[in-house]
Amino acid sequence: MAIDFLFELGTEEIPHHYLTKAEEDFRNLFIEFFKTNGLNYESITSFSTPRRLSILVKCLEEKQKDRKILKKGPAKALAFNDDGTPTKALEGFLKSVGVPLNDIKTIKEGEKEFVYYEGIEKGKSTKELLKEGIPNIIATLKFPKTMKWSDIGYSFVRPIRWIVCVLGEEILDIEIARIKSSNVSKGHRFIGEDIVISVPKDYEKLLEERGKVVPSSQKRKQIIEEQVNIISKSLGVEPLLTNTLLDELINLTEYPQCCIGSFNSDFLSIPHEIIISEMIDHQKFIPLKKDGKLINQFIIVANTIPNENIIRGNQKVISARLNDGKFLFEEDLKKSIDYFVNKTKELIFFAGLGTMFDKSNRMKELSSIICDALNIEEEKDNIIRASYLSKFDLTTGVVYEFPELQGIMGYYYAKHFGENEEVANYIKEHYKPVSQDDELPSTLGASIVSIVDKLDNLFALYSAGKKVSGSSDPYALRRQVNGIARISIKYSLDLDIIKIFESAKHIYSDLLKKPYEEVYNDIENFVIGRLKTHLKDMGFDTDEVESTIRKTANPLDAYRRVKAINSFRKRNEFIDVAILFKRIRNILNDANFSSPTELDQKLMIPEELNLKKLIDSKRSSIESKMKGKDYEGVLNELLSFKNPVHSFFEKVFVMDENKKIRNNRLSLLYELYKMFDEFVDFNALRFE
Repeated sequence: MAIDFLFELGTEEIPHHYLTKAEEDFRNLFIEFFKTNGLNYESITSFSTPRRLSILVKCLEEKQKDRKILKKGPAKALAFNDDGTPTKALEGFLKSVGVPLNDIKTIKEGEKEFVYYEGIEKGKSTKELLKEGIPNIIATLKFPKTMKWSDIGYSFVRPIRWIVCVLGEEILDIEIARIKSSNVSKGHRFIGEDIVISVPKDYEKLLEERGKVVPSSQKRKQIIEEQVNIISKSLGVEPLLTNTLLDELINLTEYPQCCIGSFNSDFLSIPHEIIISEMIDHQKFIPLKKDGKLINQFIIVANTIPNENIIRGNQKVISARLNDGKFLFEEDLKKSIDYFVNKTKELIFFAGLGTMFDKSNRMKELSSIICDALNIEEEKDNIIRASYLSKFDLTTGVVYEFPELQGIMGYYYAKHFGENEEVANYIKEHYKPVSQDDELPSTLGASIVSIVDKLDNLFALYSAGKKVSGSSDPYALRRQVNGIARISIKYSLDLDIIKIFESAKHIYSDLLKKPYEEVYNDIENFVIGRLKTHLKDMGFDTDEVESTIRKTANPLDAYRRVKAINSFRKRNEFIDVAILFKRIRNILNDANFSSPTELDQKLMIPEELNLKKLIDSKRSSIESKMKGKDYEGVLNELLSFKNPVHSFFEKVFVMDENKKIRNNRLSLLYELYKMFDEFVDFNALRFE
């Protein structure tokens, strides 16, 4: 027989950014629990609100199935004495399985016989299993931070206040953190009532109707989206409801209800990013646009039934915050860009690595080196200027109060203080991309400033010995190298990161905490590792990446190498040639051959001579294509070796008894293999 089961853990408000994962983990732990204990069910549904985590299981088996068990004991020779009585070993086995001597049997395995007990293990009741298992499930839940309360010594994300645990119509007796279970759930803190859950299937309906709590996060999402759409259509506006804000609103409310607020239109004179940041990041309001322009109305998602007091209270808060933002902005405008640049001397970049002013000066020098390396002339002055000014807005009043506006406010201030549009825009976009999904800078100049900033972080931190290790990456250098790779590939920037570090050696020499060569190797290994990971994330196969990316710290070069292999490997003739080159590599390895001699054509038969002629005729073309990074051209040249190499192996026995002939043939193969070895390691490629 199957019955329904409900478990609800009631707490103080769980931080909204913990809740989605907490519900997912909560559900998975119960699924794993039922699987481990062999309990089947029809469906399992999880719920979460700021004050609860719940699970509802329909048609759960009332007990485990009985199962046959076969337990192995000692060998028969060790189980019985000469007189047939059990030895100590057998007595211990009988005691462990809890049966008399008559209930065991012997089974032959090979040449030996062993004692076995075969029996039926009665399944435990679901009630018993749940009472034992639920406290362990709750203790297993992981959160970024937990807390202790009272004197009980129990640790959880927030204090536990009630527990509902109902199996069928029975309350299961469970105690966690000195809180005993019941069938009474808490409703909304202000507008709901406590409700008795007599049977699990009524949980969601009763909680919504009498408790004024919508336990389903998906249903709260639907409510918010529907109400926002209704309000937006009635006003003829566009809501700025991002997925991040929507997730936050879902996890901040138990009974979401939308209403409209407004603020003084005079505030629209300040940069709209200040207003939007205040509404979204600080107050969790939904800004509104009309005809593409921000308006002085917004949507409030209240956690209760809205009224005039709630609307007025929220309007009062946003007005005060916007007034502060307006004041700070206007005060910043009274100063100068040199004032703010000078203030960066008071901001520490990193302990032992100087100030933000020092970083700005490093970026100024580094930007010049990168522009020269990329042959950028027209935008060079703007890029250098933007690199130097990129951090000045960190010392402004607005960015101090709204740090998420760094770069954005730099744009407005730079324009106000007389910088040109290009410089201002480069400052605005130089932090991009801030994540793997973030958009890239919209211009080449902004992209170069972004690369300069990220490379300075990499070079400076590694010079100071702050290497990325294992899962530890506190300065997000992995993400920053990924950003450099994405930008380089999009804008076709032929940028070798390690060569840039060589050229910038003098900039970072005073920061070195260990020998330059060691820092150089650390940076090179880290960058190559990140490029490999990035290319695999782009969808290239592991063997394609590993066969080509061995010693290049140039993102664009790495991409082009892998892309060429990816496009050619599907062609039958390439597979044939690659297999032949694998054979060459294996012959050279088996012969431990790495010191070629000058080729003697007098020792060659026609197939050898044909191969040598082809090598000589193709050498300059291949070298030219490699230098020009025309890797598809290199692979096309490679295909021309298919028939000559095949004929060579058909007619030529490489490991000839004559040492001179053998070394001559090995030298010929070595010369051929080395022509392509810089580009691809054929042994790393796999073909089905």
